[in-house]
This record gives sequence, structure tokens and C-alpha cells, in this order.
Amino acid sequence: MYKSLRPCKGTILLVLLHGLSFLARSQDKGSNSFLYPDIQENRLYETKWKYINTLDQHSQTIVHHSTEEYKNYLYFKLNKSVEIYLNGIRTQKEWNVKGPKLYMPFRDVDSFMIVKLDGNSLVLEYNNKAGRGTYEYHFNKLEDSATIFKRPDYLLPEVKINSKREHLKEGEHTKGLFARFWDWIFGNPEEKADKPEPIFVNIEVIGGGYYGGIDPAIKNYIQLKTNGLLIREYETAYKGLVKTQKSISREELEQFVEYIDKKGFFELPSNFECIDPRCLTRLNKKPVPIPLRISVTYGIKHKVINVPIYGLDERNYNYLSYPPIIEQITDILNRMANRIE
Repeated sequence: MYKSLRPCKGTILLVLLHGLSFLARSQDKGSNSFLYPDIQENRLYETKWKYINTLDQHSQTIVHHSTEEYKNYLYFKLNKSVEIYLNGIRTQKEWNVKGPKLYMPFRDVDSFMIVKLDGNSLVLEYNNKAGRGTYEYHFNKLEDSATIFKRPDYLLPEVKINSKREHLKEGEHTKGLFARFWDWIFGNPEEKADKPEPIFVNIEVIGGGYYGGIDPAIKNYIQLKTNGLLIREYETAYKGLVKTQKSISREELEQFVEYIDKKGFFELPSNFECIDPRCLTRLNKKPVPIPLRISVTYGIKHKVINVPIYGLDERNYNYLSYPPIIEQITDILNRMANRIE
């Protein structure tokens, strides 16, 4: 009464072809490819890792672990080089991420599957070249303060906020010990007791722009101190380092920081993150974006703001939206440094 529900040969052939196509696409991802999500390579930028152990994936047993005699560290740098520290010997290799795969020459292995990558752990899977199973390298995250690796020049100095008000009154450094002791006991009659101490100010701008081009900038650092001293250090790969120092009047300094305050700088979020897909994609392209960091201290107010992509790229496109005051601070400081007195 009813016809047999047999699949036709064409359907079977189509299913087989689809299965073979899936296997071909998955071959580059290794076994259990559905377990390996694609990794954005910017998640590895400027991260440091300490080797913990090697795990046999099949038996789930540890076959090797870190000891005092065996120490291994990895440092993935922004310029796509990886510094490898192994028992006191340092080597430099190149690294790259495509999908879930990390290309990096390491311990006679050319590439690894990234099984896990988060704020604390990194797990790299590889197949033994002799065909004797699959293994995992386990790493733990190292803090930026770890001294095993030197911070590269292109990332610029860390923000340093001067919290101590170390200064001598005018002429005090020329006084003898007895005169200073006399003033301490009886007071200096020339000193005005009602003169208020100036409000402490410190403004710093670090980074910004893109690491690339014909003459890539590897250092861009500006600091305006509370005493009015403006320091600018700008270095490129070919032109070298140029240092600039200027004296800014206290009046201009206070007008500048008051302007920053009125524009709501201290109320802004500390981080402006890429959310738009176009912005996320640009993080992984060359020339590599250099994050911008702005730090402002004004009396008891203090704010540090980080912008992962700042400025226009080679196509004059701005990938991230941020308030105008961010650009105004960097522009004003550069104008102060470059103007002819």
C-alpha cells in the first residue's frame, strides 16, 4: 500500500559530498574542530605567560611540568614578535593567529590550536610529530609588573603620577643648616602665612596613532608637570628620538586644566572599547593601532582614560567614537611643545 521510503542515490551522493567537504574544511582545525572557536589575535597582544605543565590529552595525565630547573615564559608583543624565555636563554620568533590556530615556532612545533584563552589561562594543543598522540601546553598569565621581560619601547612608559610635593621655598636651598634650623624654631618673618599652596596638576599623554608606515613612531610621550615643565619625547624608527622641554606659565597651566575639568573629563568612562564589528576587525590589521592613554590629576581629582584606537588611519577613517576633549588634550599639548617662544 505504501511505497518504501528509500533515499535516492543522488541524495546519498549529495550527503557524502557534503560530509567530505566538512571534513576538508575542518582538517586545518585538527580533531574535534567544533570545539575551537576563532580567536581575535588582539587578545594576545602584549600578554605574558608562564609555562605550567604538559598534558596528554588522551590519558589526561601530566607528562611534564615546570620546575626550578625548567622555566619557560612567552611574551606576545604588539609588533607580532614573541619573546621566548627558556632556562635563561631568550629567542625571538614571529607569531600569527588565523581562526583558532596560532602559528609560532616553539619546541619543534610550528603551529598550535588555541584550546583556551582567557584572563588567567592559555592552553595550546598540538599533535606529536611522531604520531604518538595529542598534547596540551598549559600556561598561566603573568602580570605586567613581572620583570622577566623588558617592556618594549613602542609601548612607551607607564603613567606615573607624582604624589609627593617635594619642593623647597625660593632661596631655601642656599641657606645654611643653622639658618634653616632657626627658621624652623622661630619661623621665617619673610614668609607669608596666608599664601595658599598651588593646586597639584599633572597631565600625561602616552601612545596613540598606528605602528607602521615608512617611518613608524615607536615613542610618543608628553607630560606637563605641576611646576609648568612640559616634556615631550617623540621617536621614530629612522629619525630617532627628539626630546623637547618647555616652561609653561602657572596661569596657562591652570587655565588648561580648568578647561579640561569643565569639559567633563573626570566624569568620562575609563575605557572606550571597540564594539562595532568594523572597529574590532581593524584591531587585527596593519599598521597596528597603538592605544592612547591620558592621565590627568587636578588636586584631589584623578582620571586615566584608555582608547584602543585613536586617530585616523591610512584611509583617514576614525574607527572609534570618543568625546572631542580627548583629541583636544593631545592637540593642545603638542601645540605647546612645538610652538616657538
